[in-house]
Amino acid sequence: MSADDLSLADQWPLLPAWMWDCGVCVRLYEATRHLQGVMAELRLSGEQGTQRDFADGVPGTQIRLGEHLATKHTERLPDWDDTCETCSLHRYALARDSGTSPRPAATKAAAAHRARHVFAPPRTVGLM
Repeated sequence: MSADDLSLADQWPLLPAWMWDCGVCVRLYEATRHLQGVMAELRLSGEQGTQRDFADGVPGTQIRLGEHLATKHTERLPDWDDTCETCSLHRYALARDSGTSPRPAATKAAAAHRARHVFAPPRTVGLM
């Protein structure tokens, strides 16, 4: 597969400059991309990669980066994407909770999802 075979929905976005100013962002993003490359290589070579620990694999690195962005860079996260189904679900859950004390886990999960719009390929943003 060549770069020409990838659709825009599969391409990793260009990171905003502010992420490169944060050493933790850079380290977590590099770990995510490195593991993504290793897994892609294994798929292309026909080898079966075994991910023994979910937290140490690609999903785990993306979760850690999303949580870091959600807690340390909240003010820089993009607004909700009206075309994203997962954004709609998070908005609904948070609106349903309005009037009561906000649930920290729901608030953090919603922010971590919005953070994925900054660094993940569009096709995979809604998976978490």
